[in-house]
Amino acid sequence: MGSRKEHLSLLAEIKTVRGLLENIPEGRVIEKISLERRLEKLTQEAVGIQLALLPRRLVVTYRGRPIVGTEGFFSDFASDATARLTDAVKAVVAGLSGNLKYSGPIPGAENTNLMITGVAKGSFGFEFEIPKTGNGDEGPLYDGLNPTEFAIDKIQHLLNVAVSNDASDESLADLVDEIHPRAVKKVKEFLDVLDERGALCAMAFNDHSFRFMDKEQLTVGRNKLDDSNIHETDSKFTGEIQGVLPKSRTFEFKVSGDETILRAKIGIEIEDPDILNREFLHHSSTITLRVVQVGQGRPRYMLRVLSDLSRLDG
Repeated sequence: MGSRKEHLSLLAEIKTVRGLLENIPEGRVIEKISLERRLEKLTQEAVGIQLALLPRRLVVTYRGRPIVGTEGFFSDFASDATARLTDAVKAVVAGLSGNLKYSGPIPGAENTNLMITGVAKGSFGFEFEIPKTGNGDEGPLYDGLNPTEFAIDKIQHLLNVAVSNDASDESLADLVDEIHPRAVKKVKEFLDVLDERGALCAMAFNDHSFRFMDKEQLTVGRNKLDDSNIHETDSKFTGEIQGVLPKSRTFEFKVSGDETILRAKIGIEIEDPDILNREFLHHSSTITLRVVQVGQGRPRYMLRVLSDLSRLDG
């Protein structure tokens, strides 16, 4: 099928040949015939190729202490950084799909492995081919991206927000809530490897790019994604569940005494979210919620397991 870059090059050449044909003088018959044959051949090559199903490539390059002049970079750093980046991608895919638990194996990890297909030219790093979903017949799922591609876009966005001086705690909190705190920790572990080894990275994917400009920016990003900034606690409340949306896995809990309404998610560990409707709706209950707060941002709540919810009226 060829690479995505090759297909785009093919389309560009078709456009060029068509332009030459439109502007060729009347008397240059042989040259015209040659261009027409070339256009026909290129068009045949392009027929039936679906650009969305061609493999996309993530390019990750490094600079800093592990890089040895213009010769190469140390293999132990390359393997460690690649492993951490791959783990981060797998976790973010699971988090975005709503299948990631706070502990245990990462679901679907075997289907989201990045495959090294080459060394990045002009720098030191790797080209990774992004796995398709299944056999590719499903096509793109999110804005033309399959789940792994979507996760890489989110990782780039997360890093951009983490290093930005203008981004609010709420912006980062929204991403942490969407991706899942455990997946964000995996991204942080990749940054830890860079920091420990005195390296910086750049990544390019899907016409987007991210680059750590210096060590100070890397430090800012690590601190924003650190446990000291992303606080996770368990808090107990007494009150009543007011409403449940099983399909979106969300509910509202009215706290006794101050009439506060908490909006919370239902964790993936609870297989039947509708049980909150059937057995707990409008009953006085105690609930323990996982509370995630980024910086000074608004807290996000989640009911992790059903055993953290109990009725007080029997």
